[in-house]
Amino acid sequence: MRIYLVRHGQTDWNKAKKIQGRHNISLNACGREMAEQAAEKLGDVVFDAAFCSPLNRAQETARIILGDQQNLLKPEERLAEIAFGVEEGRERPKIEADPSDPVYNFFCDPAHYLPPEGAETFEAVYQRTGAFMEDLRMREHDFETVLLVAHAVVNRTILNPIAGIALGDFWKIKLPNCAISILELKDGEYRIIDDGSVSAS
Repeated sequence: MRIYLVRHGQTDWNKAKKIQGRHNISLNACGREMAEQAAEKLGDVVFDAAFCSPLNRAQETARIILGDQQNLLKPEERLAEIAFGVEEGRERPKIEADPSDPVYNFFCDPAHYLPPEGAETFEAVYQRTGAFMEDLRMREHDFETVLLVAHAVVNRTILNPIAGIALGDFWKIKLPNCAISILELKDGEYRIIDDGSVSAS
């Protein structure tokens, strides 16, 4: 099984460097163009299955990539972005400039991040994406080519365990908007063919 793991295209909140989390922000014009570029790059790929986060920005990206294969798409709750609770909508540069900020460690010291009110832990996201990937592993012989479209945090919780990256180095793999990571599942084992550090464009 070959898996194309894509981060959604740009939104206005991405451009403004705001924390999105579960806020249901749609793609902006640039984001739609990014998704179209990804679709062009994957134009020769015929998918057997496609799953995406239920959030608009991921669904829009997936539908653009799939084109006339949109009937394959299934929203998957376990691929939704990490929740930031009351902190959603805040600007990342201001957070990173203040070590006393409750979200500072999320970006600067992930191993010691303590979620604010209504937010998820890294561990909770690893658990749900891990469960999804385990379900996909059990279907190794059902699909040859799979599309997954999700988010910056979610995609890293899929890639990092395969790459052996610890929580303290959570941000090691760079995933710009619409980055395409390629995985292979063979004999029950995942491996990374391309980690997606270079954007689709």
